[in-house]
Amino acid sequence: MSYAGVLATVNLYTAQKDELTSEISDIMMEITSASKQTTQISEDYSDARKDAKESFKDESLTNREAFYEGYSDATEYEQAILDDLKSDYECKLANVNDWEAELEAKKQTLQTEVQAASATLESYTSVLKSNIKRDFTYGKGTSG
Repeated sequence: MSYAGVLATVNLYTAQKDELTSEISDIMMEITSASKQTTQISEDYSDARKDAKESFKDESLTNREAFYEGYSDATEYEQAILDDLKSDYECKLANVNDWEAELEAKKQTLQTEVQAASATLESYTSVLKSNIKRDFTYGKGTSG
């Protein structure tokens, strides 16, 4: 392969490797965002439980709400509220965890592609160096 061909191939794989590395960086930012969302969802759930439990302290109001909602008593109503909060929390958390797992899988795939591009790049760089060295040693690169 000519110098120009090898150099073009080296440049192509260098650009591909740089693009893949940039994509991995973007995915890492998204993974960080997913982690922040997980923390926020947990904090929101904790705050919602605390607020719900505070609202349960007014037993007369809770009994009235339980009656209107069709529950037999306040305890059953309170448990239903807490169960709904937990269910909502688990659903949101599962969605973020699924997203994070998908990002991790994509990151792994891209890292494998970077390794393959690096290996190919290294191979072509080696060929280019040996061709230059060979030509210089035999005097082809020193004529003038």
